[in-house]
Amino acid sequence: KSYTVMSHVSPASKAIAENYRLRPTDVVVLSFPKTGTTWTQTVCEQLRTNAEGYGGFDDITERHPWLEFAHDCGQNLDDEIYGMPTNENPSPILHPRIFKSHQLLSAINPGAKCLCIVRDPASTLVSWFDFQKAKSRPGYAEYEDANEYIANRPELFSGNLIFGTNIWEMYEEVWSARHDPSVKTLVYEGLLADAANEYKDHFPVIEEFLGCLNQDRDESETEAFYEKVASLVSRSEMVKNVDKFDDHFIAEMGEKYGRALRIMEPAPKVREKKQRTELTEATIEWLEDQWFEKMTPKTGHTNYDEYATALSELLFADEEEAVVPQEPVRISRAMRRKSSLVLEQLPEIRRRRESLAPHE
Repeated sequence: KSYTVMSHVSPASKAIAENYRLRPTDVVVLSFPKTGTTWTQTVCEQLRTNAEGYGGFDDITERHPWLEFAHDCGQNLDDEIYGMPTNENPSPILHPRIFKSHQLLSAINPGAKCLCIVRDPASTLVSWFDFQKAKSRPGYAEYEDANEYIANRPELFSGNLIFGTNIWEMYEEVWSARHDPSVKTLVYEGLLADAANEYKDHFPVIEEFLGCLNQDRDESETEAFYEKVASLVSRSEMVKNVDKFDDHFIAEMGEKYGRALRIMEPAPKVREKKQRTELTEATIEWLEDQWFEKMTPKTGHTNYDEYATALSELLFADEEEAVVPQEPVRISRAMRRKSSLVLEQLPEIRRRRESLAPHE
């Protein structure tokens, strides 16, 4: 599938990203917006730099070029990425190269590895709306909250208008690629739950996928390293460095090179925890209807929790032990309502989890 980009991106920048052949060792952090992209990037950055911290870059996009914006920012996709200079190595090359994109998996040229992340569509909806409203974007600014927005403009979330895709199409492709060794999918809620454990389950999996797992560390060194990385990717630490995650690099380079069609408006992607919008029954039912209509026939899962559980099991399963889930089935209305009884028990659990979330 071809790239579909934001109105800021020049045709040249789009074409370069669309046609560029990434290296087999490259990793693309690929996600639907507001599903934990920045968090995932930060985890990857601290793992590959041996917990370097935040002193080596002014904006994460300097270290992780956003594929479709790269040319407009003066970034050459063939270039190496460099870390903080040291006395021993004044120009350390970082491995692997890491990129970001909100395109579909099918739009990314094959060859590189893709690290994806998925998140509960309900939480994603609230986060997406709040982020766009904070930017005073047309189609968002005029609505009070996510409930009013989705009641009036559902196509902006569920249609084909955000980076040329929607959350359902993105999640369908992630599911279809679940057995592709070049694709690894994290579950936001699972990563969050592992935070209390210094991410001891997730960090080794991510390190190995990135290709930067240090086999020379002993157990105590590994434990100390993971604790340090866990501290660096916490909400409090990222909030201290909020200006590293606001896209000001894209805005400044857009002004400098004059290639972009429009200048990106910087906005913080890491925020202090605030009171989240409570979704109404009508909004929740709309999300459930969307899932059953668009996801169940393709995945066989009647709700996000089933889908996320299956992906989490695959994330940690040995290749020989991985079980291919059943073929997609169509679920009756009665069966759908039965599954919704289970969903009624989830809001309180999700609220407790979200209160611990490091960031969006």
